[in-house]
Amino acid sequence: MAACDRWTNYDAPTKVAACDGWTNYDAPTSVAACDGWTNYDAPTKVAACDGWIIYDTPTTVAACDGWIIFDSPTTVSACEGWIIFDSPTTWLRVTDRQFMTLQPQWLCVTGGQFMTLQLQWLRVTDGQFMTPEPQWLRVTDG
Repeated sequence: MAACDRWTNYDAPTKVAACDGWTNYDAPTSVAACDGWTNYDAPTKVAACDGWIIYDTPTTVAACDGWIIFDSPTTVSACEGWIIFDSPTTWLRVTDRQFMTLQPQWLCVTGGQFMTLQLQWLRVTDGQFMTPEPQWLRVTDG
């Protein structure tokens, strides 16, 4: 967690110490250490991303073996982590990626696969995230 000790806000995406860079949904540009992004309105697969999960098809995909639900803070198979539901400062920690979100959602993290209950696509490569929803994101080792 030492690799990134600050936060950036979606509404004011700024580069922070020890983090390669951030992108804003409204202006999705590539940043260092991330090959490409997909747009919420046109979710297409891009290079260096193993796969996608969309909210409409909540199925487990390869390289993702467990789920954690937002309002049921239990640890599930292959996801070591915890969730605290209360307040906008909800923390979600899964394996060795740590991040904070303002939105209730399902998260699955193993091998960089994510699924959410919000209508959006998520992509991760080396700890880089992009979402169409305003939220705080923190990346470690990326």
